Amino acid sequence: MGPVRIGYSLATFLFGFTTAQTYIYYRDFANDPLRIKLLVAVVWAADFVHQIFLGHVTYWYLVTFSGIHASLFNKAPQSVTAAIESSTIIIFLVPAFFTYRFWKSSKKHIQAGLLAVLIAARLVMTSLLGGLMSRTPSIVISFYNFRPLMLFCWICGATVDVLLTIALCYDLHVRQHSTMYYRTARMIDRLKMWCVATGMATSIVAVVMAICFCVMDNNIWIGIYYVMPRLVSNSLLASLNLRRSLRQMDSTGTGDLTLQPRHPPPGQHANEISICVDVVTEMPVKVVPYTSS
Repeated sequence: MGPVRIGYSLATFLFGFTTAQTYIYYRDFANDPLRIKLLVAVVWAADFVHQIFLGHVTYWYLVTFSGIHASLFNKAPQSVTAAIESSTIIIFLVPAFFTYRFWKSSKKHIQAGLLAVLIAARLVMTSLLGGLMSRTPSIVISFYNFRPLMLFCWICGATVDVLLTIALCYDLHVRQHSTMYYRTARMIDRLKMWCVATGMATSIVAVVMAICFCVMDNNIWIGIYYVMPRLVSNSLLASLNLRRSLRQMDSTGTGDLTLQPRHPPPGQHANEISICVDVVTEMPVKVVPYTSS
C-alpha cells in the first residue's frame, strides 16, 4: 500500500496548492463574471469533497484493515463511489470550460463539437463506473470486471487533453501571426507554452496510469489516480491566475504608447516608435452682435 500512501500525500499537498490558488483568484479577479466565479467555487468544492473521501478510503484500508488482505475482497465502502463521482465533476467542468473558451475564440464548431462529444462520453462512462462499483461485492472484482470501462475513461481523458491542447495552441498560433506587435506576440508565446505544459501533463499522467494498470500487478496506478483530479483543477486555476502576470508584462509604466515591430529587418535593431497624440477640443461660443452705444 506504499503507492496509496504516497498518492494520498501528494493529493493533500496539491489540494493545499488548489486552495491557495483559489484564494489568489478571488483576491485578484473580483470583477470576473459571476459564472467563472461559480465555476471556481464548484471545482474547489468538488476537490474538497474528493479529498475528504480519499482520506476515508485511505484510512479504511491502511488503518482499519491494515494488514488484512481479505478486506480487499469485501464490499468497498461507499466513499470509493463518492470519490469517483466527485472527481467526475472536476474532470468534466474543467475541459468543458476550456472547450467553451476555444469555441468562443475560434468559432470552429466541428472541432469544438468533437471535444464536447468526448467530454460527454467520459462523463457518462465515469459516472456509470462509479455506480457499478457500488454494486459489486468487492473492490478487486470491480477492477477485474470493469477493466475495459476504466481504460476507456482514462484513454478518452488523455485524448481530450491532447486534442484540446493542440486546438488551443493552434488558435493562439493563428492569432500570433495576425498581430504586428512584439509584446502581444511574446504574451501569446507564453500562453502557448502554458497550454502545452498543463494539457500535456494531465494527458501524460492519464496514459502512465493506464499503462501501470495494464502491465503492473501493484497499486501504483491507484496512487496516480489520487493525484489526477488535483492536476486538472490546478490547470484551471493556474490558467485564470496567469492573467495577472500577463498584465504585468503588458504594463509599461509610461504615458506614451510604445510599439515594437515583431520581426525587425536582418542586421538591424528594432527601434521603438513613440506616438504623441495632440487632442484639440472645440467648444461652442455664443456670438453676441456688436452694437454701438
